[in-house]
Amino acid sequence: MKRRNTLLYLACGGLLAGALASEPLPAASPPAAQPAKWRVCDARLVRLIDGDTLVVDLHLGGDVVLKGQRIRALGYDAWEVSKRRRTVTVTDAEIVKGKAAGEALDELIRSAEGFTLKTRILRDGSTARDPFGRILAELHLEVRDDRGQLEAIDVALWMRRHGHCRPDR
Repeated sequence: MKRRNTLLYLACGGLLAGALASEPLPAASPPAAQPAKWRVCDARLVRLIDGDTLVVDLHLGGDVVLKGQRIRALGYDAWEVSKRRRTVTVTDAEIVKGKAAGEALDELIRSAEGFTLKTRILRDGSTARDPFGRILAELHLEVRDDRGQLEAIDVALWMRRHGHCRPDR
């Protein structure tokens, strides 16, 4: 018991002496900003749920395939296809736009020669997901233009340019 009290006294004394020292302790430098880590993988469309949610098979390399993964596209919020969403008021006119958005995205993906997803990697090594468990990902396609040349398409930009999403709030 006496030894434990002595160690405690020495530890506290050392902390007090450091606090009372005439030279200030150097300021801690702010942590360096960590660049975002992303994973890019090929995908195959299984089915479209709406204009910004889809189910895909993710090809991670070699023979590794994650089947039936639900994806929430980043960069836009497509018009709704049903009145189930409770966080916003959904009109009948929006449902018509939502179905058109889904059809346009389906056609765009099916016409593509390449389909990749870019997902954010969290500090623990896991993939970023939304509150519903969907993988959050940027969608990128390679399609042939009118001249037969491969063109890279950022799906979020394409959906916004074609009016298939809600205006930014």
